[in-house]
Amino acid sequence: MNFPAIELAIIGIIVIVIGIIFTIYRTRKKPKKDFKTSTTFLVMGVIWVIVGLIYSVVRETDIFEIGLFNLGLIFALAGLIGLIIEKYTNE
Repeated sequence: MNFPAIELAIIGIIVIVIGIIFTIYRTRKKPKKDFKTSTTFLVMGVIWVIVGLIYSVVRETDIFEIGLFNLGLIFALAGLIGLIIEKYTNE
């Protein structure tokens, strides 16, 4: 595998930050039975990021060449922004 270390570090930091923020959000609020749209986007994005990372390791290619990973980042960031907006507009 020929991944530049800076790319792996950036991707790892993004995934860890999104995971920590999602974990803090889910533990602070009581889980509801209905998912909001932004929560669905966030969960879908995190799943796609993980699948894209695994697929890029299996294919031994650059991470940003995998469409699942790129779409996962977009959906995860959109879901995170949606959660932040919903949190501050509902209070």
